[in-house]
Amino acid sequence: MSVLVYINAGHGIGKNAFEAVTYGKKLGDVTVVTNGNVDDAALAKLGEYGASKVLVDKSLTAADDQQLTRLVENAANQVGANTIVFVHDHVAKNVAPRLAVRMKAGLVSGELHCQKVMVL
Repeated sequence: MSVLVYINAGHGIGKNAFEAVTYGKKLGDVTVVTNGNVDDAALAKLGEYGASKVLVDKSLTAADDQQLTRLVENAANQVGANTIVFVHDHVAKNVAPRLAVRMKAGLVSGELHCQKVMVL
Protein backbone atom coordinates (compact mmCIF):
# COMPACT_ATOMS: atom_id res chain seq x y z
CA MET A 1 0.00 0.00 0.00
CA SER A 2 1.31 3.45 -0.90
CA VAL A 3 0.98 6.09 1.82
CA LEU A 4 1.54 9.81 1.44
CA VAL A 5 2.32 11.92 4.53
CA TYR A 6 1.98 15.71 4.32
CA ILE A 7 4.27 17.60 6.68
CA ASN A 8 3.84 21.28 7.41
CA ALA A 9 7.50 22.25 7.73
CA GLY A 10 7.04 26.00 7.70
CA HIS A 11 8.77 26.31 11.08
CA GLY A 12 10.99 23.26 10.82
CA ILE A 13 10.14 19.61 11.22
CA GLY A 14 8.48 18.91 14.55
CA LYS A 15 8.12 15.75 16.60
CA ASN A 16 4.57 15.27 15.34
CA ALA A 17 5.90 15.01 11.77
CA PHE A 18 8.13 12.09 12.74
CA GLU A 19 5.16 10.48 14.50
CA ALA A 20 3.04 10.83 11.35
CA VAL A 21 5.75 9.19 9.23
CA THR A 22 6.10 6.35 11.75
CA TYR A 23 2.32 5.86 11.70
CA GLY A 24 2.29 5.92 7.89
CA LYS A 25 5.04 3.29 7.78
CA LYS A 26 2.75 0.92 9.69
CA LEU A 27 0.30 1.24 6.79
CA GLY A 28 2.70 0.83 3.86
CA ASP A 29 5.45 2.44 1.78
CA VAL A 30 5.73 6.11 2.81
CA THR A 31 6.35 9.14 0.63
CA VAL A 32 6.49 12.51 2.39
CA VAL A 33 5.40 15.73 0.72
CA THR A 34 6.13 19.19 2.08
CA ASN A 35 6.75 22.71 0.88
CA GLY A 36 8.92 25.74 1.52
CA ASN A 37 12.59 26.14 2.31
CA VAL A 38 13.26 23.08 4.40
CA ASP A 39 16.75 22.03 5.40
CA ASP A 40 17.88 18.95 3.45
CA ALA A 41 19.49 17.42 6.55
CA ALA A 42 16.19 17.65 8.42
CA LEU A 43 14.37 16.04 5.50
CA ALA A 44 16.92 13.23 5.37
CA LYS A 45 16.12 12.42 9.00
CA LEU A 46 12.58 11.46 7.90
CA GLY A 47 14.12 8.33 6.36
CA GLU A 48 15.06 7.13 9.85
CA TYR A 49 11.34 7.07 10.67
CA GLY A 50 10.27 5.18 7.57
CA ALA A 51 10.03 7.63 4.65
CA SER A 52 11.31 6.07 1.45
CA LYS A 53 10.97 9.28 -0.59
CA VAL A 54 10.52 12.99 0.14
CA LEU A 55 8.92 15.42 -2.32
CA VAL A 56 9.45 19.15 -1.71
CA ASP A 57 7.89 22.10 -3.53
CA LYS A 58 10.28 24.91 -2.62
CA SER A 59 8.32 27.43 -4.70
CA LEU A 60 5.27 27.17 -2.43
CA THR A 61 6.15 29.09 0.72
CA ALA A 62 2.79 30.58 1.78
CA ALA A 63 0.23 28.65 3.79
CA ASP A 64 -2.47 28.92 1.10
CA ASP A 65 -5.00 26.13 1.67
CA GLN A 66 -5.99 25.85 -1.98
CA GLN A 67 -2.40 25.62 -3.21
CA LEU A 68 -1.53 23.09 -0.51
CA THR A 69 -4.58 21.01 -1.46
CA ARG A 70 -3.42 20.93 -5.08
CA LEU A 71 0.14 20.10 -3.98
CA VAL A 72 -0.96 17.11 -1.91
CA GLU A 73 -3.45 15.93 -4.55
CA ASN A 74 -0.79 16.04 -7.28
CA ALA A 75 1.71 14.20 -5.06
CA ALA A 76 -0.90 11.54 -4.18
CA ASN A 77 -1.67 10.98 -7.85
CA GLN A 78 2.05 10.89 -8.72
CA VAL A 79 2.87 8.14 -6.19
CA GLY A 80 -0.48 6.33 -6.43
CA ALA A 81 -1.23 6.82 -2.74
CA ASN A 82 -4.38 5.23 -1.39
CA THR A 83 -3.93 6.76 2.08
CA ILE A 84 -2.82 10.29 2.95
CA VAL A 85 -1.79 11.09 6.52
CA PHE A 86 -1.71 14.59 7.98
CA VAL A 87 -0.50 15.77 11.36
CA HIS A 88 -3.50 17.07 13.29
CA ASP A 89 -2.66 20.79 13.04
CA HIS A 90 -4.33 23.93 11.70
CA VAL A 91 -3.10 23.31 8.15
CA ALA A 92 -4.46 19.75 8.09
CA LYS A 93 -7.79 20.89 9.50
CA ASN A 94 -8.16 23.12 6.43
CA VAL A 95 -6.51 21.00 3.74
CA ALA A 96 -7.60 17.42 4.56
CA PRO A 97 -11.37 18.05 4.16
CA ARG A 98 -10.82 19.90 0.87
CA LEU A 99 -8.61 17.08 -0.36
CA ALA A 100 -11.14 14.43 0.64
CA VAL A 101 -13.84 16.20 -1.39
CA ARG A 102 -11.58 16.71 -4.42
CA MET A 103 -10.50 13.05 -4.40
CA LYS A 104 -13.96 11.68 -3.51
CA ALA A 105 -12.40 10.02 -0.48
CA GLY A 106 -13.25 9.35 3.14
CA LEU A 107 -11.74 11.36 5.99
CA VAL A 108 -10.86 9.83 9.35
CA SER A 109 -9.92 12.29 12.07
CA GLY A 110 -8.29 11.92 15.45
CA GLU A 111 -6.53 8.56 15.17
CA LEU A 112 -3.17 8.99 16.94
CA HIS A 113 -3.54 12.75 16.54
CA CYS A 114 -3.49 12.37 12.76
CA GLN A 115 -6.01 12.87 10.02
CA LYS A 116 -6.24 10.32 7.22
CA VAL A 117 -7.75 10.74 3.80
CA MET A 118 -8.71 7.31 2.52
CA VAL A 119 -8.85 7.23 -1.26
CA LEU A 120 -11.54 4.80 -2.33
